[in-house]
Amino acid sequence: MQEQYKHVLCSNGCSTDFINKVFDLCVDLLIWTGDKLGISYEAINILIFVIIEPIIFIIMLVWIIRLKRKIKKLSK
Repeated sequence: MQEQYKHVLCSNGCSTDFINKVFDLCVDLLIWTGDKLGISYEAINILIFVIIEPIIFIIMLVWIIRLKRKIKKLSK
């Protein structure tokens, strides 16, 4: 089935083969990280994308709001 879509191009010119290779590389990195930390692929995936990423997003959102308020205050 993978060979069937090897020639298909994304709308921006990237091939699905490239996307699959990047995805596989990311999965391999998660598995390697999980092995080094002594936890499973699923656990490292949950740790990164369910816990760490939302926390970073919230921190960045609060920071952006604070900076916008500072800019607004300075421009008055």
